[in-house]
Amino acid sequence: MIAFTCGGTGGHVYPVLALAQELDHKHCYFIGSRDRKDSDILPAYGYRILPIVTYKKNPILFLTAFFQSIYILKTQDTRIVVSSGGATTVPVVLAAKVLGIPIFLLEQNTLPGRANRFLARFAKKIGVTFPQSLPYFPADKTTVTGNPIRKAFPTTPAYYQLVTETWPKAPILLVIGGSQGAGRLNELIGEQTDYFINQPYALIHILGKSHFEKQYPGKEYKLIKDTTGQVKVCLLPYFEKMDYLYSLATLVISRAGATTLAELNHFKKPAILIPYPYAKDNHQYWNAKAAEEEGTAILLPESELTFPVLMTHVQTMIADPPVFGESPDARQTITRELQAYVESA
Repeated sequence: MIAFTCGGTGGHVYPVLALAQELDHKHCYFIGSRDRKDSDILPAYGYRILPIVTYKKNPILFLTAFFQSIYILKTQDTRIVVSSGGATTVPVVLAAKVLGIPIFLLEQNTLPGRANRFLARFAKKIGVTFPQSLPYFPADKTTVTGNPIRKAFPTTPAYYQLVTETWPKAPILLVIGGSQGAGRLNELIGEQTDYFINQPYALIHILGKSHFEKQYPGKEYKLIKDTTGQVKVCLLPYFEKMDYLYSLATLVISRAGATTLAELNHFKKPAILIPYPYAKDNHQYWNAKAAEEEGTAILLPESELTFPVLMTHVQTMIADPPVFGESPDARQTITRELQAYVESA
């Protein structure tokens, strides 16, 4: 069996989920939390998740999570542990080390997370998304693999409704704030809904569940149409079938999580990136900086964010869209290596 472990945000979940999709369901399982985003996402994709306690800074709970991990890894006849970082993964990886199970680490951000920097010494192999991450890890076991993108995205009732709607030929702006939403983006865009009704743009805005439910309790989405029946504003709490939204979008306005950047590159969507300023080690800024240097995005710090400035960048990117090169298939590259190791072990 191959065990995947990840932190509790979508940015940590989706890369290992992408690898599991490339492998046989029967040979994969997940170790995660009971109360974070992974516990919602993974079952929706048909994968089982064996939970351990969320320990935060409690040493007793950490030891509990460690021994739970040992029990799970042993009883599941685990051959490899693949970790994408985050605090939840620390007791799992340490348990794998104690049991002599090979460990593969995935690092999504340009500036590696603290968990992965600590756990790197125990890993057999480390795959990084950006070349800028290489100096943080041992050179003899680290390679640039890219960030795996999901092979399939689940459909939901909201998707089946949206595909029946009439979307305008005007540029469509897709605003996403990550799996938990982005308060500053929600506030800024929310104040300008009328602008999009009366201008030659349409808007799709993912607010995050908590933000959406406060404004539209009990609804799955909110649509505002023009007099011809075309959708001008679409507000969503969350949306799994992102390939559909990317197919509609002309330009993306987003935070700068590594998984989002990988999806933007894969679907070849230009972006205006507004890094979350309170992320640990400011890693989203460095992710956005790397994308800007590649010429596929504009970095707009939140401290400089106003609606006029944002729309000026929107107009610039739409008038002169960037050219994307070919991106390697990280999902297939990494899973081939995992399969080869399982077969040779």
